[in-house]
Amino acid sequence: MSSIKYYDEFHVKRRKYIKNYLKNLSPEKKEHRELMYKIWEEKNKEKLKKQKHDWHIRNIDTVRKKHKIYSKKQKKYLKEHPKLLNQLLIKQRSQNKKQNIKRKQLVLKELGQNKCQICGFNKYLCSLDIHHLNGSNDLRKNFHTRFSKMSMPFIKEYCRKNKDKLMVLCSNCHKAYHSGLIELPKKST
Repeated sequence: MSSIKYYDEFHVKRRKYIKNYLKNLSPEKKEHRELMYKIWEEKNKEKLKKQKHDWHIRNIDTVRKKHKIYSKKQKKYLKEHPKLLNQLLIKQRSQNKKQNIKRKQLVLKELGQNKCQICGFNKYLCSLDIHHLNGSNDLRKNFHTRFSKMSMPFIKEYCRKNKDKLMVLCSNCHKAYHSGLIELPKKST
């Protein structure tokens, strides 16, 4: 126990020393030090990423506790400040929209289709839907196939495996098909 305590005290003292050292540096030296650190960081990106990942794995309990405490404090703070909560929700929605656009672009790219297969409409990306053909019902029961909830690599894999079971339709044709007003064209393989 005493060696661990000494180790912790040593690191606390070392941090204080470094902090004081950095305070007393001239602006030119600070700038040079920051530049050298950025260069080192660029060279060792993978190493830093691995170290951070390893640290999180070793200290997973600590990370979870901190996250719980932070989330409780954050929830309490947001309840007290509803305007801030509203701003955060608006920001999150806009980020989700951007991610969904990227996902839809990826799906269209993987399927090799960029227009409605019935009417040929392709003016707006937001008006294109992905239709699961009959026979992919078993897929839909096994796992959730909403692309907005999938990760990008999973979308690629899913589209490659089920390319013949997915079809791009505009929202009007998609609704008309599900209402029984129109028939889908035969998909050529």
